[in-house]
Amino acid sequence: MTAMASLEGSGRALPTDYDSDPERFATNQAVTSRFSAQGDVHAEIARRLAEQGCRRVLDAGGGNGTLARLLAAEGVPTVVVDQAAYVAE
Repeated sequence: MTAMASLEGSGRALPTDYDSDPERFATNQAVTSRFSAQGDVHAEIARRLAEQGCRRVLDAGGGNGTLARLLAAEGVPTVVVDQAAYVAE
């Protein structure tokens, strides 16, 4: 696979990751929340990690920090590492 994926029929190439296109990341999150059969799974993951007694979490590729914020609400400190410029601080 190349570093770019073609969008069928458009002739336009899209990055294969979200790091260079924050708008694409935000759009994906909005579409997932609205149309996914399961919806956003971050709250369920945070709940399960807290129930299992996790004391700290490293969220590699954590994007905008959704999971980290939910874990903080559960009392679980989290570090988000992501190469994108738009990650939560």
